[in-house]
Amino acid sequence: MTRLDHNRSLYQLSHKFNTHFDNISNFCIWGNHSSTMFPDLHNCKINGKAALESVTSEWVDKDFIPTVQQRGAAIIAARKLSSAASAGSSAIDHVRDWVKGTGKWESMAVHTDGSYNVPKGLIFSFPVTLNVQILY
Repeated sequence: MTRLDHNRSLYQLSHKFNTHFDNISNFCIWGNHSSTMFPDLHNCKINGKAALESVTSEWVDKDFIPTVQQRGAAIIAARKLSSAASAGSSAIDHVRDWVKGTGKWESMAVHTDGSYNVPKGLIFSFPVTLNVQILY
């Protein structure tokens, strides 16, 4: 469900920058679907500009990251219900993009091969680029 976390992050960024999520690129979630995930802005661009040039480190550390990490718990606390509809929608987004491709970064939990110093064999979210190659 790192796609759920990815979508929630894009919402937070689009709201902060008053732009459509299609104007956000090179964003990813590292880790797993838990409060230890890391929403990474280091390569992120918003409207073609580096995201970290437009925000303070205080906003990133004290607002953005904790909001993304705790969003599921906040929804459950506020609604007294799970966020199953959001999870379902994110699963649809994930499969659609996997099948059709996007050509841009998406967050996807994959079986690790030891890259990026992540222990081999874990299921861990990385930035992936989904491209579709049509074979005839």
